[in-house]
Amino acid sequence: MGTGMGGLVAAQRLSKHFDEVVSLERDARPQLPPAGGNAAAVDGPSAVHNGRPGVPQFNFIHALLGRGGAILDDSFGPDYRSQLLAAGGRLVDWFTEVSIVVPPGTTFLRNPPGSAPPPGLPPMGMYSASRALLEGTARKLLERNPRVTVRYGARADGLAFSPDEGTGGRPAAVEGVTLAGGGAVVGADLVVDCSGRNTRVADWLAAAGWEAPPVSVVDAGVGYVSRHFRLSPESQHRMEGTHALVATSMYPHTQLAVIQRIEGGDFLVGVGGYGEDESGLPPHDDSALLPWVQHI
Repeated sequence: MGTGMGGLVAAQRLSKHFDEVVSLERDARPQLPPAGGNAAAVDGPSAVHNGRPGVPQFNFIHALLGRGGAILDDSFGPDYRSQLLAAGGRLVDWFTEVSIVVPPGTTFLRNPPGSAPPPGLPPMGMYSASRALLEGTARKLLERNPRVTVRYGARADGLAFSPDEGTGGRPAAVEGVTLAGGGAVVGADLVVDCSGRNTRVADWLAAAGWEAPPVSVVDAGVGYVSRHFRLSPESQHRMEGTHALVATSMYPHTQLAVIQRIEGGDFLVGVGGYGEDESGLPPHDDSALLPWVQHI
């Protein structure tokens, strides 16, 4: 259940051990970002990348580290990272292409662009792309797998249990998933829940007689907002040689901002804050957001 990054990798891995894997996705099939990018304005917000109602952080900052890229290559064959780059993703050297700025103006750039990493340290690369492209590349490769069927618009509405009773009067086994809109059952020898924070599996199991697992909630008091932009040539020139810019405040200030170069000439801007109340959190309204960012 679920075809976010975890669900896509799980389906691909399971296909090596099962004859048939059925992935259920509540959302319609997302589309890859167009090759030319999604931006529709100069120095202004671009068209939002294809949203995913089931993925709350879909439009926020994402990056793929080297180890994660190696795991995805191992899962989908040796093509994942090469296809990501061919579709517009960028391989960024953390040592030379990421700037960290701490107001009132101190800039930390670990090494000049094009220089070698510090002695004794290997290059530290990360793949810079939107979540739409990171996920869409994996989705495209998964859909080529003849053992995997992805059913879009299929919302799980419960678990299907065996009629046999186990201990304590509970069903002896889970035998599949029931779908919303009619209660059709998708039978399965194994059900894997990859629906993330929206999961309802614990409730379904508790209703069938199993004890619900304990839940711990830690509220970090963090809030963030993101926008996609297409920069003017002048602004792009100022960002030349820098693929990511991180601006962070020192305590007691609690705001931060990240500008990330992604595919298609777009830039993804994320701003955030943290604190015990909402005073340090960025507003969602565009008219109030710009003054908040300028304050950083």
